[in-house]
Amino acid sequence: MLKKVVLILVMFGIVLVIDRIDKRWNPLALPENQVYINELMKAVPILTTLSNDLFAPTLEELLF
Repeated sequence: MLKKVVLILVMFGIVLVIDRIDKRWNPLALPENQVYINELMKAVPILTTLSNDLFAPTLEELLF
């Protein structure tokens, strides 16, 4: 049992190291729509929050 826990922790550590290396070599840019949402959050945070968290999901569920 202890060996399995240690193995899982070691594997998790290896994944974290590989992820860190990958992020340094291949940084991801933010998508254009995320940049737009971030700008809206700075300008009108209450309306953006209502739109993104309340209206959009409700409308999506009604449509699909």
